[in-house]
Amino acid sequence: MNDKEFIKVLRKQKEKIQVPDSLKPENIDKLLENADDKVVSMDVKKASKKKLSNVKKAFLIAASVAAVLVMYLGISNYIRVQRLSTEYFTEVKDGFSVLKSYDKLSGYLVATKEEETRYKMSDFWEDFKNGELFAKKKSSSIKNSETVTLAPPSDSYSKTNVRTEGVDEPDIIKTNGKYIYSLNYNYLYIFRPDGKNTELIEKVELSSYWDVGVGDEMLLYEDLIIIIGARNNKTMLLVLNFEDETIKEMEKFTVDGKYSEARMSGEYVYLCTKYSFSDYDVESVTPKINEDSLDPSKVYIVDSKSYKEYCIISSFSLGKECELVDYAAVINDGSLTSYVSTENYYMMSEGIELDTYKYETDIIKFSYDEGIVEPIAKTTVEGYLADIFCIDEYDGYLRAVFTHRDYNYTNSLYVMDENLDICGKIENIAPGERVYSARFQGDVAYFVTFKEVDPLFSVDLSNPKNPKIIGALKIPGFSEYMHIWDENHLFGFGCDDISLKLSMFDITDPRNVFEADKLVIKGLDYSDALYEHRALFIEPEKNIIGFGAEGENPYDNDKSLYGYFIYAYEDGEFVQKLHIPMQSEGNYLNEKCRGLYVGEYIYIVTNASDVYVVNMEDYEVIAYVYGNNHSTTIIR
Repeated sequence: MNDKEFIKVLRKQKEKIQVPDSLKPENIDKLLENADDKVVSMDVKKASKKKLSNVKKAFLIAASVAAVLVMYLGISNYIRVQRLSTEYFTEVKDGFSVLKSYDKLSGYLVATKEEETRYKMSDFWEDFKNGELFAKKKSSSIKNSETVTLAPPSDSYSKTNVRTEGVDEPDIIKTNGKYIYSLNYNYLYIFRPDGKNTELIEKVELSSYWDVGVGDEMLLYEDLIIIIGARNNKTMLLVLNFEDETIKEMEKFTVDGKYSEARMSGEYVYLCTKYSFSDYDVESVTPKINEDSLDPSKVYIVDSKSYKEYCIISSFSLGKECELVDYAAVINDGSLTSYVSTENYYMMSEGIELDTYKYETDIIKFSYDEGIVEPIAKTTVEGYLADIFCIDEYDGYLRAVFTHRDYNYTNSLYVMDENLDICGKIENIAPGERVYSARFQGDVAYFVTFKEVDPLFSVDLSNPKNPKIIGALKIPGFSEYMHIWDENHLFGFGCDDISLKLSMFDITDPRNVFEADKLVIKGLDYSDALYEHRALFIEPEKNIIGFGAEGENPYDNDKSLYGYFIYAYEDGEFVQKLHIPMQSEGNYLNEKCRGLYVGEYIYIVTNASDVYVVNMEDYEVIAYVYGNNHSTTIIR
């Protein structure tokens, strides 16, 4: 069945469906007529390695329309739950209640197990929204026998590309200037960076320390390595000390739930997990940290929620003692993302409002200070956030760009005060398009929407109660990620048609933003850095833009081309400085590949934990360090 035949069948079937006025057949027609355009738009966003085949394209159309149909065909199975009863919960502040006990919670859930608050999106619906149905899912000490003179540790080295300056994020590759740490499933590789004398000095088998076996991400604090891993609805933090080049286990923590994310501010790690329960007995609905049940007075409930999952924020000190400091949990349906400013932790949960079938986002604001986590405000805003760069805290105000979806897209910018009350807004921005990326710089916001062209909007936020759009630049393609290059330039990383695209915008005058230069890289159509900001090696002060990428091999159509690329922005133009080919059939070497620098050298770490050493002065590869057979090849 081809695309047109499939849509024809859907048109016949939809006549039998009884739906609200907002979803009557004539409106379904509009949805179907635009289905192909929307699928193609979603495919462009994902920047897949190849154009969609007719089969995939038909399936995408089927899945996208079916998701909408399922949304309202199954809606009768979801009944609004009664308001929270004081028999089970205690209100502690406006909008926040806490558990009286887990016995009470179990009883409440059993009594109302056939009722739900409202329909929330499934993982499938999340993929449909983002157009990502076809996303990729993807110990002994070793000493070099050659005697060399070691360079002193460098005080000039890369930091992880993070959302909020001053708030560190975990990643699979880290450096502190003394060592480079590479986390590769069951192993932690530790390299001493020293130009052509770089060597692997330790390979740690994680399964010898914990039953999780693998590590997902890690953080560094002084001589401590904090490894985060998860398995079987439980997340573990393993704290290792690498002082004097000797591995020593310091502490292990366990928190119920799947790993969501972590942040580090000062000496404190803030871990977010999602703990699901399918049964309503007391044991199932009682989450634990280090096998101790959470205090019910630290478990918060927001009214009119579907109780399916805990979102737990726990904090750990890495100071004189590695210890649990505090925690706070919220019971909801588990759809979760977070934005962490230097002062507050914002937990966002997206869903679909039952009455209007529109997206909305619940935001809960927590304060965090020296490990103490407390909820202080909450709100619900119509629409959803494209990513965490679409929300920003500045001078006590929370600014955010939301996308709304009904039959078509539209967008809004909201400014919220310290209580999360909307005090300023711009609505109905770019009808028919949706936000792809955003960046805030002080009193100015920049965000990109996309459908056929790439409008880059600039917004004056100097008066939070009266934000104003002051500029709109329309160019082909879109930017999936934006980064402040300097006070006068904004870097954009995205796509033009199916090719990767680098853009440099001149923002000297926010009212007259223009594209100072662009580079469409023909043949490259996918990079992890499009969707994972930590995969982008970007150092404006060093004039470095690095990323792994792949595309069609011009010499062999049956194999793709992989590689790591570094560009610079010189004299108003993008210039390629480095391309390291990484072609290997069945092995995506550029995926989970990271670039960083220490001193005068660049180090490219592959997903196999091999390291290319590059001289930053002339971009020549001077050495290759093998992560598995523990040897170094001197190239120059």
